[in-house]
Amino acid sequence: HKIDQWVIKNLFEQLVQAPDQIKENYRFALNVSASHLKDYRFFESIYAQVSEFELSPDMICFEISERVALANLRLASDLITDLQTQGYCCALDNCGSNMSSFTYLQYLPVDYLKISERFVKNMNEDITDKAIVELINYIGQSMGLQVIAKGVENKEIFNEVKALDLDYAPGY
Repeated sequence: HKIDQWVIKNLFEQLVQAPDQIKENYRFALNVSASHLKDYRFFESIYAQVSEFELSPDMICFEISERVALANLRLASDLITDLQTQGYCCALDNCGSNMSSFTYLQYLPVDYLKISERFVKNMNEDITDKAIVELINYIGQSMGLQVIAKGVENKEIFNEVKALDLDYAPGY
């Protein structure tokens, strides 16, 4: 937790000094681990720092992995709702990696779905991976969510993602 707190404090200190263009046009993601999910003090600390540094909550997006959310569905749902009430957005990370049912998506009021790079990186060679990416994108778009294809590392995959009209395509 001390490392997490250090990283977050340093991020916020850098954001205070960042040009307005960065503050107005970028969102910064913070990963939520299983231990964070159960520790409300972690989030209270972040809320206090955002206020102290006079940052806008909409600059921060909390990412919760599908695995962590599914293991703690009620807690994750309550946390996401609370974060959104405070002005933050939330992303479901590695969406599709534990795909046995989409029922849980109805209970997690996230803003973004981040499709696991496991499917994205081979979607131009494997029809099943492409179908999974298409399905997750369709479901996300139907729910009014922003959809992110993780692991877009070459032009061919970027072109596939663009053709499917996904919202974001980060690489490494």
